[in-house]
Amino acid sequence: MERFKVILFIFLVFIILSTPKVMGQEKRALPLSKRYDTYTFTKNLNYEENIGFTQKNLKDLFPHLKEFGIIFGFARGDLINKEDYEIIPTILRLGFDFKPILEKFNFSPQGLSEFLFEPFINPIISPDSNVEVGCSFLGKYAHPIHRKVYLFFEGGVGLIYITQHTNEQSTQFNFIPQIGGGINYLFQNNLAFNVGYRYRHLSNASIRHPNKGINIDMLLIGLSLFF
Repeated sequence: MERFKVILFIFLVFIILSTPKVMGQEKRALPLSKRYDTYTFTKNLNYEENIGFTQKNLKDLFPHLKEFGIIFGFARGDLINKEDYEIIPTILRLGFDFKPILEKFNFSPQGLSEFLFEPFINPIISPDSNVEVGCSFLGKYAHPIHRKVYLFFEGGVGLIYITQHTNEQSTQFNFIPQIGGGINYLFQNNLAFNVGYRYRHLSNASIRHPNKGINIDMLLIGLSLFF
């Protein structure tokens, strides 16, 4: 629990330090799927130079990346003959715009459609001090229910290596199909606070036995910067 308190403290400090540094100070939240029309950066060398960026220029700078975020939380599952399997999710999120691909099939959803790439290093705090390392590949759809609030659903699969030995799994390399959902709340123009739930199953696809699997309930919070 001490490790969890330290991670939570770091996360709160990150929120405090990040909030005043967000690009654009308009108080009206913009849709997640909309880029900025204009924005001015100031460059200080031996002089001040104002550089104007249009929507086209921003699109050239970030042609595919739509979301950059960091996620923390708490997760647990049941184990046979051992204490609960408990982890502290520590996830980096890279979201790429998936709508252009959907539009090729004449499908244009109202909300935000993304392909998520999520590398992670999750400390295991029970039954022993260990670690999970891996990466998830997910699809995400966020639907606007308010100009500042988006309801999202996500799901996919990933690869994982765990240093924890359990009676359920004969291998340390496993697969993690998962599904979940939550809410994005935009408290700045392009900065959102996220809260959600994710169900994760861990198994090795019967490559080797035993392969009883470990089911995990995950409560997640985080920050996302949208482009």
